[in-house]
Amino acid sequence: MLAGLACAACAPQHKQGGTVDTLEAAPLSPDAALAQFIGESLPGSSASFSQTRLGSGPVVVTVGKSYTSALNQPCRQARAVTNGLPRNLAACQQTDGKWELAPDIFADGVF
Repeated sequence: MLAGLACAACAPQHKQGGTVDTLEAAPLSPDAALAQFIGESLPGSSASFSQTRLGSGPVVVTVGKSYTSALNQPCRQARAVTNGLPRNLAACQQTDGKWELAPDIFADGVF
């Protein structure tokens, strides 16, 4: 009889109703992770990324100062170095709260 109770306690437990209470967030794409890092990190913070729109190799990104875009979005500057070439980046916060890389407006190596 005790063996039966022990087995019942070891059986998998299921919630009634069959619904999931929490949803796991989908993993961020490399560009989304880069934008989030730029937007949420303190100025001067640095990190290395790969497989971004800047190239497949390592890209070292250093976060710069914050500003407000012409569209009245909070944005943050960043400096990226890939293959030894510096590049300016910006990430802006969208209305849904997510950070997104701003489109490139300068050719590589201009700054």
